[in-house]
Parts: sequence; structure tokens; C-alpha cells
Amino acid sequence: GPKKEPATVPLDARELARWRLGPKAGLDFAILTGDINPVHWIGPYARMAGFKACILHGYSTLARAIESMNINLWSGDASRLHTIDVRFTKPLVLPAEVGVYVTGNGNLSVGGAPGGAAYLTGEFTSRTT
Repeated sequence: GPKKEPATVPLDARELARWRLGPKAGLDFAILTGDINPVHWIGPYARMAGFKACILHGYSTLARAIESMNINLWSGDASRLHTIDVRFTKPLVLPAEVGVYVTGNGNLSVGGAPGGAAYLTGEFTSRTT
């Protein structure tokens, strides 16, 4: 079929948070969760799997995005997030610096900058207080 355009952060997106992820961010998440897939924390294994270096767990990316939304959109009130539906669009190679971006119509992205590649895209709804 036709090749899909790569996912990007919308140009009108607002940055909520910025993360500096070190080369051991995958190992930290593996220790925290027990998800010990070596592609996330053993460099030679990640390279054998076709990556330049270790990649961050998708669920670590999602958890960090939700935490950033909770803190910066809803002042820490985690009950405000009603629904979220995301897609992991590109491996997040470590180390990296990325931002969490939202638009006014409920779009969420994790990527380097507006207009740039997105590692995660999705939509969310929130509850009113």
C-alpha cells in the first residue's frame, strides 16, 4: 500500500513539559516494572535488534506523558483524565530530550518540537470539576 506520512507534533501544539532521558532510562523503568526486555537496557542487544541504541519502553513514554498532563493541565488532580487513546509511532532512542505537547482539541504528542517527529500521538478527554 501507499507509504504513510510519519507522525509529527502539530505546529499549534503547546509544550507542557520537557524531559531529559539518560541512556539508563530504560533500565530504570525495567527495574521499576519488571519488564526486562533487553532492547530497553542492553546496548549491544538493542543494536542487534536494529536500533542505534537502547529504546525507551512505550509505556514509560505514556506514563511520563500522563504524569506531565496531570501536573501541568490539572494541578495534580489525576481524576481529571477521563479517556486516553495513544499510538506509539516511532521508537524513542536513548538518550533523548523530548517534550509533551497538547492542542486545545485534545490531541497529545511526545516529540522533539512542533512540526518534528512524534514518538507517541493520541487523543484525550478530561472531566470537569
